[in-house]
Amino acid sequence: MAKYSGNSGSVKIAANEVAEILDFTLSTGVTTIDSSAIGDDDDVHLIGSRNWSASVNCFFDDSDTTGQELMKAGLDATLIFTPATGSAVFTGTATIEGLEIGLSRNGMVTASFTAKGNGALVET
Repeated sequence: MAKYSGNSGSVKIAANEVAEILDFTLSTGVTTIDSSAIGDDDDVHLIGSRNWSASVNCFFDDSDTTGQELMKAGLDATLIFTPATGSAVFTGTATIEGLEIGLSRNGMVTASFTAKGNGALVET
C-alpha cells in the first residue's frame, strides 16, 4: 500500500496552480432513490446519478492572478486535484459556488472556496 505526504499536493484551475494551499477536500457520492413501498419492512433504494464537490483553503494571496483571483462565484472551470506527488490525479469541470475570506487577530488572512462538479470526475 502506497503512503503519501500531503506536503506536495496541489490544486489547479485549468493549467494554473492555486497559490498558498493549506488543504483541500474532494468528496464524491451518489444520489439514492427510495423505491420502498408501503408494507415493506426494510428500505430499498436505487442508485441515481453520481456527484462530486470540493473545498479548498488557502492563505489569501491577491497577487495570485491566475489561481486565487479566478476563484469567483459562478465561474465554470476545469479543476485538477493532486493529493501528493506520484498519487492519482482527479480532474473535472465544476462551478465555483462561493468564496470566503477569513481573518483573525494575530492570524493569517485565509481564502476558502467551494465547487460543485458539472459532469464526471476523472481519476488518472
